[in-house]
Amino acid sequence: MAHTVPNQDRGPSGRDRRLDQDPPSLLAHHLLSFRTVDQRILVTQSAPGMVLARPVQLADRMILVGEGAVLTEVMITQMLKRGIKRIVVRGQPVVRSSGDFDAHMLELQKRFSRVEHIPLMTALRDVVARQLARRA
Repeated sequence: MAHTVPNQDRGPSGRDRRLDQDPPSLLAHHLLSFRTVDQRILVTQSAPGMVLARPVQLADRMILVGEGAVLTEVMITQMLKRGIKRIVVRGQPVVRSSGDFDAHMLELQKRFSRVEHIPLMTALRDVVARQLARRA
């Protein structure tokens, strides 16, 4: 199937406007269009210098710290004092070891070993395993 250029990207001559841009701005446009991967972490795992990917909101939906803010020690302390448990930061600053994942999977198998013959319990084990894999 051939890729077609949307009408809004075409100039008066019918040519793709993006081709008329100078190469550096075209490259910059494409680089900015790639979204970075964000990571949801505990506030206790955060460190000064991390960048928020989403705003931090209080229970009444009031924004405490805006998206894109660079965390400081004072901000982290205030979030902990206000009971905020998790934040979303840009990138993957906290590396989770695969050993933890393997240990969790072994524990899961052990806990469900006596009820493997019950289809509903097997389905529940599979759901928990998928959640663990998603978080790893």
